[in-house]
Amino acid sequence: MIERINCKIIIIGNEVLDGQVHEANAFWMINRLTEMGGIIKKVIYIEDDIQTIAEEIRNEPIENCRILITSGGLGPTDDDITLAGVSVGLKIPLKMNEEALTMIRYRYRKLLEEGKTSTCEMTEERKKMSYIPEYAIPLYNDVGTAPGVFINSGKVSIAALPGVPDELKYIFYNSLMPFLKNILPSGVIKIQKSIVLKIIDESLIAEKLSIVRKNHKDLYIKSKPGKEITNNKVEIVITGIGTKEKIENEIDEVISCFNHIN
Repeated sequence: MIERINCKIIIIGNEVLDGQVHEANAFWMINRLTEMGGIIKKVIYIEDDIQTIAEEIRNEPIENCRILITSGGLGPTDDDITLAGVSVGLKIPLKMNEEALTMIRYRYRKLLEEGKTSTCEMTEERKKMSYIPEYAIPLYNDVGTAPGVFINSGKVSIAALPGVPDELKYIFYNSLMPFLKNILPSGVIKIQKSIVLKIIDESLIAEKLSIVRKNHKDLYIKSKPGKEITNNKVEIVITGIGTKEKIENEIDEVISCFNHIN
C-alpha cells in the first residue's frame, strides 16, 4: 500500500488578510504537490505575528502532516518575521548562516550589475535574511534576494518560501524539489477525469453518487453544474492519487457507472 503524504500550506502576511494582495501561491502549490502525490490536508492564512506562526508550527506533529510549506515573510524589513516564528515554534535559535549570507551577497552584486540596486553593501537589513534556524538549509533564490529555508524537524519537514510568486516558483522547482522527491512517494501522481451528463440537475444523481463514493473511497468524486448549464448538463469530476495504472482503472470504473445516463 502506498503511503499518503499529508501536506499543509501556511500563507503569511497582513497584506493578504486585508485584501491588498490577490494571493495565488496556495493554489499553485496545491497543484504542484498533488501532482507529485501529496495530499493537502489544510491551507491557512495567518497574520505577521511570531506567536501565531509558532503555534501553527507546534501543531504540526498533532495534525500529522509530513510536509509544511510557508509563503511570505522572509525579506529584510522588520515585519518579515516568518523565520522568527518558526524558530520559536521549533525551539531552535536563529543563527547567521554563512551559505545564506554568500547567496545574498551574490544576488546583490548581480542586481548592482543589472542596474536594479544602487549598492551591494551588506547592510544589517540585508544580513537579517541570512539568519535562519540552526541546522536549517538555505535554498538559493535566483529571482530575488531572500533565500528559502528547508528544515527537517523529526516527523515534519518545513520549507519557508518567499511570498513573491516568481521567487516562490523558482525556489520550489530548482532548490526545494530534490528534498520533496525524497519525501513524496515515487511513481505516485494525481489523475483527474470528468464526464458530462445530460441531466437537469445534480439532485437526480445524488443517490447514485453516494453509492459510487462508498465503493471508491480512495477517489474524490465531485458533481457540479457543467459549463453549459443552460443546456441542462452536470459534470462529474473524479480525482485520484496513486500509481498511474491503478488510479486510471478505478476512475474508468466510476465513469462507466454513469455512462448509461447519457
